[in-house]
Amino acid sequence: MSALVVEGLARRVGVRRRPVLEGLNLRVEPGAVAVVLGASGSGKSTLLRCLAGLESFDAGRVTLGTLAVGPGRHSGLLGRVGLVFQSVELFPHLRVLENCTLAPRLRGEPDGAREAHTWLERLGLADRADAWPQALSGGERQRVAIARALSCRPAALLWDEPTSALDPERKREIAAHVAAVRERGIPQVVVTHDGDLSAALEATHYRLDEGRLTPVNPGAH
Repeated sequence: MSALVVEGLARRVGVRRRPVLEGLNLRVEPGAVAVVLGASGSGKSTLLRCLAGLESFDAGRVTLGTLAVGPGRHSGLLGRVGLVFQSVELFPHLRVLENCTLAPRLRGEPDGAREAHTWLERLGLADRADAWPQALSGGERQRVAIARALSCRPAALLWDEPTSALDPERKREIAAHVAAVRERGIPQVVVTHDGDLSAALEATHYRLDEGRLTPVNPGAH
């Protein structure tokens, strides 16, 4: 695995090109975790979408191993960076296993089902592989979303408010899932408002403010 390196990332939105991210720098080593804190509207989700290749950026560079992308090339990150969405966003017309194997199938990877089964079993969902998303509990849907992201064998993994829809028991499990991903040497970025989660993670903590990241003491938020 390789480090996720962000250099001078800038993103402006709207007719007046309001800056959301401005000269942002971040380096997450293999197996390390960066927790990003910040007020609503500070640009945390925009940062994740840029890193995942879902949204363009105006300046800077994102490097992941031999892949280096800049403005206009953000889509090169698609499939290389996994994103666990805050709203889960499972495909309702696909069963659990089909949700997890869709991206590998589209890329022509023959062993996608084996990787998906591995993560579904690890996340306690082996018996739900044939279930429809509508039949799952909120916690189960969240775990399927994690399995789907990991089934793509991402070189980096992003978490957008992963505990927002979970009860206290399930929230504690998220820290264990992050630790399991660390064992694979995958760099991770976790955006969260959950102080208990951020404190439970062995991570470097940052605050996103005025488009820039500043290291903070994990107990200071």
